[in-house]
Amino acid sequence: MQDFNGDSSISELNIFFLIIMILWSVFLLYKSRSNKIVDIESNIYNLDVNTMVSTLSEHSITLKNELSTEFNESLNSLESKLTKKIQDEVDLISFNEFKDKAKEDKKELSTQHKKSILTINESLLAVNSMVGMKTLKDEINLFVNVLHVNKIREKLGKKSINQSLHSVFLGPPGTGKTSIARILGHIYKSSGILTSGHIVEVSRVDLISQYIGKTAILTNHKIDEAIGGVLFIDEAYSLFSKSDSDYGAEAVNTLIKRMEDDRNSFVVILAGYKKEMAEFLESNTGLKSRFTHVFHFDAYTVDELVSIFKIEFKDQGFFLTPDAEEKLKDIFDSEMKRDTSSFGNGRFARNLFERSIRLQSKRILDISKNRDVTINDIEEITSHDIQLKFQL
Repeated sequence: MQDFNGDSSISELNIFFLIIMILWSVFLLYKSRSNKIVDIESNIYNLDVNTMVSTLSEHSITLKNELSTEFNESLNSLESKLTKKIQDEVDLISFNEFKDKAKEDKKELSTQHKKSILTINESLLAVNSMVGMKTLKDEINLFVNVLHVNKIREKLGKKSINQSLHSVFLGPPGTGKTSIARILGHIYKSSGILTSGHIVEVSRVDLISQYIGKTAILTNHKIDEAIGGVLFIDEAYSLFSKSDSDYGAEAVNTLIKRMEDDRNSFVVILAGYKKEMAEFLESNTGLKSRFTHVFHFDAYTVDELVSIFKIEFKDQGFFLTPDAEEKLKDIFDSEMKRDTSSFGNGRFARNLFERSIRLQSKRILDISKNRDVTINDIEEITSHDIQLKFQL
């Protein structure tokens, strides 16, 4: 062995260890090219140190170029897998925290619900006092009659009539579907069918995850919340999709399985537009066979919407002037004719009510700048207060 540049000497022992480290590194990184490494080893002892280092560098560059594409692809694949695993772990932690909080919320909700449960007669009174819904009211009364007769049959030692409690609510938005679902929950509790009668309201976003395998977890979690009560799925038809990448079918299959496994432990109500719901139920025979009871919710008429509006005002201590009532009718009539498919019905009336209160407050403050405000001023709703948009 010879020295590097004469003055800078390296001991033969250090050179030996250097050679061993270089060869070992090359072997570990590029063992798939073992033939080339053998060629390097066979010639290495015939070279001086400078030539040896140069030769090793040339071979390393050649091997690196040959493997760079494969190595980069493997590295990118590994990075992608690690990133997804980390994200999955974060999602799982977040989901577990969400699940624990939901359990606490459910316990608190159940305690509050038990204090405010209605009897069957009180529930029917609530239904019958609602504006419109004549056909629906008749259907609910007939439905409840069976529950009453079952109680009589049980007292006489006879087997109760088995009827499906899982229901489908068909109709446009804002027609009282959620309110009726709550009342049915009270009826089921009071009749002893359900232990709690509380309602868990969900939609597609609450049941379906964008990650594989998570949809069943989310759906089961919401069903667990609804045990003893009612699972109300609004716009249920949105769970149906013809796309293979959509996990709606997984949510539906999970729901069907739990309806079988936890039979009589909870009630499912599917709500949505008539046409869309028909297609949804036809998409799964197991689903359709379990929902044989259908409630129809008709859109409100103009007069019924005015009545809802007046009831809201009366409950809050207001009254409508004649010109305000006429303007209200005109607004409802024009909005219903403009787009009947998306008209919000009772929801639209409530939103208009809240807007009227804000406009009336502005008018009262303007009055107070010029004179004292009277009780009549506070209670009166005029045509100026009935507007679709603010007019400052």
